[in-house]
Parts: sequence; C-alpha cells; structure tokens
Amino acid sequence: GLCSKSFEQIAAEEQEKKNQLALAEQKTKQVEIEAQKELDIIQQENENKENLRNNLMYGFIAFVLLLISYLVVSYKKASKDSDLKKAEIKLKEKVAEKELIEAQYMKKKYEEEQLEDDIKRIKKLKNQHEKDTKELEKKVTSLEKIKDKNRTLKDKIQKTNDDIETLNNNTELLELKGLKIGQVYTNRVGHKIKKNRSGYMIFENTGKLYHLWVYETNNSKIKRGNEIHHKDFNKLNNNIDNLVELSKSEHENAHRNRYK
Repeated sequence: GLCSKSFEQIAAEEQEKKNQLALAEQKTKQVEIEAQKELDIIQQENENKENLRNNLMYGFIAFVLLLISYLVVSYKKASKDSDLKKAEIKLKEKVAEKELIEAQYMKKKYEEEQLEDDIKRIKKLKNQHEKDTKELEKKVTSLEKIKDKNRTLKDKIQKTNDDIETLNNNTELLELKGLKIGQVYTNRVGHKIKKNRSGYMIFENTGKLYHLWVYETNNSKIKRGNEIHHKDFNKLNNNIDNLVELSKSEHENAHRNRYK
C-alpha cells in the first residue's frame, strides 16, 4: 500500500511538472506572439518613419527584444528538456523500484504458498500419526487383554499341574504307606527305593537315605552336623518343598514341640 501510494505521488508530481511546462510553453508562445506584434509595429514604424533618423535605433531595439525572447525561449526549453530528462530518469528508477518490489512480493507469495503446502503436509502427517497411534493403542489394549487371558490360563494350568502333582504325591504316599519294610518300590521318577526299619525311604542298591539325596540334588551339600527335617513329620513325604535343613538341636526341638 505504501509503495503504491508513493508511486501515485510521483506520477502526480510528474503530471504537475508537465502542466507547468505546458504553461511555460503557452507563455513562451504568447511572448513570441507579442514579440511578433511588436516587430510588426516596428516594421510598420520603419515603413512609416523610414526616413526618420531614429529608424536604426528602433531596429536595434527590435533586434534586442527578439534576441531576449529567443534567449528566454531557449533557456526555458533547455530547462524543460533538463526537467524532462530528470523526470524520465526518476520515473525509470521508480519503475525499476516497483518491478523490484513486485518481484519481492511474488517471491514472498511463492514462499507463503510453499509454507502453506508444508503446513498442509504436516497436518496430514499429524492426522496419520494420530490415527496410527490410536490403532497402536487399540492393538496394545488388545494385546494386554490377550496377555491377561494368557496369565489366567497359565495360572489355571499351573493350578492344574499343582493339583496333579498333589494327587500324584498323595497317590505315591498312599502306596508308600502300605509298603512293607524291605519291599522295593519304583517311584514316579524311576528310583527304586524301599522302607527301612526306622520308617525312612532308602535307595535299594546303596542304602542311602532318599530324602537326603532329594535335598542335596535340589540344594547345596548338607553342612556337617546338620540334619534334614520333614516339615509335616511324614517320613514318606520326600517332596523338596517338605524338606528343610536344621541343626541337630533345632531338629530335636522341632520334634519335641510337635504336639505343643
């Protein structure tokens, strides 16, 4: 808006100068006309006063006036030409400035269009990202539900296995309970064991106490002086969960305080 206004002001100034120049030309023509009239008068006087002694004087005056008029007209014309050249140069400069401003405007407009395109692409990518995020959240939620179901199934399977293990242990305990002293029994893991006179199970071939072997197989070697205690006081229940390592005094106190 500012550039356009400046250009209009310059155009108005140029028009004003042209008007002044036209007025100057009109005045010059008027001077020329008047000078011509004066010359006619002088010529007429020369004709009427040809024999007058001052004819030469009037002629000289006419010449001077013509010369002055010529000089005035020449000066004004030169001044007008100079002003016109200056105006043309200034106009060209303003036109070049306008073209530069228009070029800068077009460049800015192109950059704005590119920026708008980038914003549209970013918005599109953002919408796609939000859509993908929602889809991913749905999948994660679905996966969590599946995991929860799997955990529930795993817990049920573990409980079932525990129940089976308990049933197997109970079955084996019942079978061991009815076992006679010295009678060989093959347990669930394939070991051949038998009951000694103290009621403990021992290996058939070595005679080693079976519950000591079970403990050391699942834990470290028993410390010197320590003993292995059956938590439920059932010598036939040699499940690892039922065995604990105690000192001799602790073992004796456990049996002493069994019924307290």
